Amino acid sequence: MSRSSSGDVDLLRACAQLSLCAYDDSQCRELEYLEIDQTRLCTAHVLDHLFIAFRGTHSCQTMRVNLVPGSRAFGSREAPTTRVHRGYHDHYQVVRPSLLRKVDEFLREVDEPCVTIAGHSLGGACATICALDVARRSPQCRVRCVTFGAPPAGNESFCEEFRRRVPTSHRVVHPQDPAVYLDRLRLHRHAGQPVLLRSSSVPARCTPHHIETYIRCLR
Repeated sequence: MSRSSSGDVDLLRACAQLSLCAYDDSQCRELEYLEIDQTRLCTAHVLDHLFIAFRGTHSCQTMRVNLVPGSRAFGSREAPTTRVHRGYHDHYQVVRPSLLRKVDEFLREVDEPCVTIAGHSLGGACATICALDVARRSPQCRVRCVTFGAPPAGNESFCEEFRRRVPTSHRVVHPQDPAVYLDRLRLHRHAGQPVLLRSSSVPARCTPHHIETYIRCLR
């Protein structure tokens, strides 16, 4: 793994476990879940921190989200040319109103809020879009983003604004994970500081893209 502080590694491990819980709530009953149509996420409120994790690709229907062509406008006054992948944008928009209400409730409860948004695969792309969305709406809030095996979500303008508004962002990737190379035409770009795992760190009989593999590699 590329150089990271012990605090960063702890954050990556916690977000990887939370991203796993977004898929399966059988071992995570203390978390809150929000699911509308095929978009699902889980949240955890710990003191002045709110953690959010989006579920990744889990069905044929969500697999098709990755293949939706084109992009949608996601501009702001500062970055009017920002655009994001149409499939990921629409997947996120399904839960956006309910999620932002929860974020607003959290912000009213704490003095120094920190929101950490995570996700694996498709969930990582949604987490990236959501992180910029929250950072735009709540500049008083510290927003962090951690993704695992996520495809690129937005254009160059998106990435530039993301770097300004979400300076603490870790994009964990394994070089053998095909999901990070989904955008063959380079219409969209990766956002966030890359954290590269060693190609030799994938245990035998493990699929590089699975979130369980990322968890093992971070141990």
